[in-house]
Amino acid sequence: MFYYLFFLFCCIFLFVIKEKEQKLTVFFLLLLCFFLCFGYTTGSDWPTYENLYEASTDEDKSYLFLFFEPGFVFYIKLFKSLGIAFFPFLIFTKILVYIVVISSLKFYCPKNTFYLSLLFYISWYAFFLFIDNPLRNFIAIAIFLRSLKYLRERRFIPYLFMTLLAMSFHVSAVIMLILYYFANKSYKTNNIVFFYIVTNIILLSKDLIFSIVNFLFSSVPIVGAKIEGYAADNVNAEGKLLSMGLIVHTLIFILIILGRKRIEIQENGKLIFMFSILSAILFRLGLTITVFGRFQLYITVFYVAAIGIIYYAFDLRSRVFYLLFVSIISIIPCVSYLIKDSRYIPYTNYMFFLDTNLTLEQRESYNNKNSDFKSLE
Repeated sequence: MFYYLFFLFCCIFLFVIKEKEQKLTVFFLLLLCFFLCFGYTTGSDWPTYENLYEASTDEDKSYLFLFFEPGFVFYIKLFKSLGIAFFPFLIFTKILVYIVVISSLKFYCPKNTFYLSLLFYISWYAFFLFIDNPLRNFIAIAIFLRSLKYLRERRFIPYLFMTLLAMSFHVSAVIMLILYYFANKSYKTNNIVFFYIVTNIILLSKDLIFSIVNFLFSSVPIVGAKIEGYAADNVNAEGKLLSMGLIVHTLIFILIILGRKRIEIQENGKLIFMFSILSAILFRLGLTITVFGRFQLYITVFYVAAIGIIYYAFDLRSRVFYLLFVSIISIIPCVSYLIKDSRYIPYTNYMFFLDTNLTLEQRESYNNKNSDFKSLE
């Protein structure tokens, strides 16, 4: 637990002291990279991907394409053919994505609010993406972030190519087509609020959501089959109608609306505002149907950028309360999901296990055996 909270409190401290020393920033980000990218027995998805990685050398690999996107299969086969073991491959991939994510945060977050945005990003998204690590979705998000140059410049052909590339790793990247449409849109505040209320009502119905998504994307190759599979999968389809997270994100939505002018005067401010609004809406979608929460992950960089920018929309006294608010909604929910089960605690790091020779079974059961929290099934 200490290791996770250490990075959150470091973000608060560095934000409060207005740290501008480049060396300290580089040191902190390298330390964060070491923590996030070198996880070993933590997480829940890596055993599946390790088995897939080892199976990628099978003579008959056609069956792999029935369950995994083709770009991802070719990607792992490339590394496997070079004789690279699974965890060096995984760590290398995480580091590449980490560089893309941090670069994007630095690009869209003003320098004076970077650490406040990073605080919320680490707590709500980075621990899940890098430690629990939904690998295919993870890579697709990085591809989307690299495609933003084409989105800003409204260059559809190269953006479409990047969309198809991202979809070859995870079908959820189909959301990139919708994001391209909304990227240059601007709506009256009253209309946005009305739409947010209506969508929150509509998104209470799982059956209606699947009907809409199926109507929009069923004709897209692979995506239609995935949607049907998720609709029949009770685990992926099972969500919540109400949660503390929804209350938190509704409050943030209200603050983003109130701070709209402050956000939009920033460089790329209109894009940040629009995607942060969409992020709040997509959170509601993921709350009702868990697997669709993957859509929100593509634009969380903009969401946290808006959260940081809002800080300067307040007067000096109110900024203290806003910092306290962001700190609380970052730390308390984070602790809640860290102790939910054994996937995060104990934290283990690959570099500290170099001299061991644990089997896949030993590594897969390590956290269950050594955690004080509920075992993963």
